[in-house]
Amino acid sequence: MVDDSVVVELGQVREIPQHIHSGIEIFLLLKGNINLSVDGVNFYMRPNDIVLCNSGESHNASAAVPNIAFRILISEEFMHQETRNANAYFHCNSCQMTEKERELAYGQLRHMLMQLMNAHYQEKEYMEIDFKSSILRMLSFLFKNFQTEQRKISPQIDECSDDRILEIINYINKNYSADISLHKIAEEEHLSIHYLSRLFKKKTGVGFMEYLGQLRLAGAVNHLLHTDWSVIKIALLNGFSNVGSFNKLFIKKYGQSPAKYRLTRKIDSVPMDSEMGEVFKSEEELIRYLKIFDIRFQDSYSENIHVTTDVAVPVIERFRVIGRIIRIGRMVELLKSEVQAQLATAKERVLAEYAHFACLYRDGMSKYKMSVYADYEYLQALRFLRSIEVKPFFSFSVQEFIDETEDASPEKWGEEISEFIGKIAVHFKEEYTKTWKFEIDYTPAMNRQTLWDYYREFYTAIRQTLPEAEIGLQFTETKTNANDDYGLFVEHMQRAKNEAIEPAFISYYTEWWELEKFIASSGNYVQYKAYIAAQIGNMIQHLLENGLNIPRVLLMSWNVLIGFSSLESNAFFRAALYADGFLNIGHYITDVAFWINTYAHEAYSGMTLFEIPSLFLFNDLKRSVFFSLTILDQLYVNVIYHDESVIVTRSDKGDLAVLVLNACYFAPKRALDTTFTDKLRRIFSIRLDNIYGEKIIDRYHLDSDRTSLYSRWTNMGLPPMVDCNVIEQLHRTTNYDYKLFEEKLEGTYIFTVALDFNELAIINIRAKDK
Repeated sequence: MVDDSVVVELGQVREIPQHIHSGIEIFLLLKGNINLSVDGVNFYMRPNDIVLCNSGESHNASAAVPNIAFRILISEEFMHQETRNANAYFHCNSCQMTEKERELAYGQLRHMLMQLMNAHYQEKEYMEIDFKSSILRMLSFLFKNFQTEQRKISPQIDECSDDRILEIINYINKNYSADISLHKIAEEEHLSIHYLSRLFKKKTGVGFMEYLGQLRLAGAVNHLLHTDWSVIKIALLNGFSNVGSFNKLFIKKYGQSPAKYRLTRKIDSVPMDSEMGEVFKSEEELIRYLKIFDIRFQDSYSENIHVTTDVAVPVIERFRVIGRIIRIGRMVELLKSEVQAQLATAKERVLAEYAHFACLYRDGMSKYKMSVYADYEYLQALRFLRSIEVKPFFSFSVQEFIDETEDASPEKWGEEISEFIGKIAVHFKEEYTKTWKFEIDYTPAMNRQTLWDYYREFYTAIRQTLPEAEIGLQFTETKTNANDDYGLFVEHMQRAKNEAIEPAFISYYTEWWELEKFIASSGNYVQYKAYIAAQIGNMIQHLLENGLNIPRVLLMSWNVLIGFSSLESNAFFRAALYADGFLNIGHYITDVAFWINTYAHEAYSGMTLFEIPSLFLFNDLKRSVFFSLTILDQLYVNVIYHDESVIVTRSDKGDLAVLVLNACYFAPKRALDTTFTDKLRRIFSIRLDNIYGEKIIDRYHLDSDRTSLYSRWTNMGLPPMVDCNVIEQLHRTTNYDYKLFEEKLEGTYIFTVALDFNELAIINIRAKDK
């Protein structure tokens, strides 16, 4: 702090009694809600609201916990010394403004207040200078933007100046625990007790005894919650003459005795202090408090990250290229021109390899046997896939077969599949059909032997018709599977190994709607990613423990890279998160799947959902999935440096690609609040040694315009749903920066990349063609 003339507090408000300061007091609410009264006018503070109480304005506050508020009190002495204007009057109150008005009018002030708070908590060299300069910048902004005409002195109290009554009130605020009375103060100030009483009530809105009693109760509450002192000791230390008068006033105010109040509210790990009720002395205390109440704020401040690597070092690992599967839903969707255009774009832009769809029993074209008409439609769809060099991925459901036929025997199941594959495969060359994939969903409610019989018939039918095609087993992660300790799955894999009909891959699905702990919040992406990685690792571990081979894992159903929340909250800030997910999603995962769009998913599932990773919504918005996948394609196979934020890769001929991420997993609605996101900025200084020659250097920077899409979306008051007209307005902004230049390098190349939260950059360095 500068000195006692400036008080900074960050903490939790419970109750602030009626009081007055000589100086300006600013409240910034970060979390929760507060009821604040200023000169008898009540305001309801929401998160990000700012209220300034002018010198001499009587105010009090109450709030339900938990909440987080930032408070700064700047005395008249400081104002006079630094600005020569101690009597300035400001109109600064965002409580009655709309969200948009608050952002426009108060965004910069909020940013300054958070910079001031950061300077206060950082124990670094020259902190005092940074802190004071932050205060002066903020005061300059207040004078230029919020100062109004000076308030006129009320005629009722012009016999006694504002300064004099404020001195009296400040004396009471500081000495409430002492033996003070209105009579003693009146004598010292040479005023009549009746006049002072009337003057005091005019100024504060309450009588002297009530004002003093509330101050003493507030001090007592702090001691009750944060010490083990006896009730008698607390009463006496806060100015009460005896415990009886303390108990009587306490019960009148809080409706219960001090002892019971302490029993139901005491929190030992939260520190205590003055006016705010619970104030944090350091950032460490704040973080501990946030953990108690499960309130999550990002706690990392801006930092510089330095990376040095020798580009001639040996390869440390090989970069794993992840296969891309596009989920279509039903095969009939492939007959729609819009879906065909989208899939062709996916093939061209992100190298999509497979189109995954349900067929034969839940395809929207035939319910049971294939008719001539349905046969033609299937062939049309497959011919389109072949024309764009995308391979089919057929999904068969045992349960759908059972529901659609009278003869639901495993033998009949095998016959139907053989007939289906035989009719369509004959029209295509072997080099194409041998790349096809087939999966079976074998999880209906039936006994283990019957499940096994369906799988064996399925495997045999496909292998006899297409000997080289890949056959996989669908595995759905549910509570039942976890409770069963994967017993049915392990037993199945053991029998498959014994009979030499093991699946080539596992299609992993997760029923995320069963996972209550991930539904409650939109800010748990990193936890969900870790959960999926752990669950797949658990599944693999059970196979290893039983001496079984480990098949490839295809991640088919997932929310890990989008988060469980509405489109409005999560669609626009994901480039670095997607890339981070692809790079760290798990050692055994070789392919990931995307829905072609939300409408295809809805047509297939019969559900309206906006949480799924729809590939083409992101394409329209020039965001996330397309950018991340495109960028990853520019990395080379040989990795020579890799940490959580930087990857340096090298081609066989010596060209380099450097990927830099600033992936921040937090609720994206925070993106509009620069007071929090500014401290997530990182500057990467990267040095590459042993690099020579004339080079072409190009740099891609994604999501540099981090909030424009989301802010425009929210400012239009739009619901969390897809609307074509809205998309048309939004997608005109392409958040994609590109630079290209030449440079002659002589041993060392040093460059800097500055990234805000969830930004991504890639730098390609290649030899100049001669």
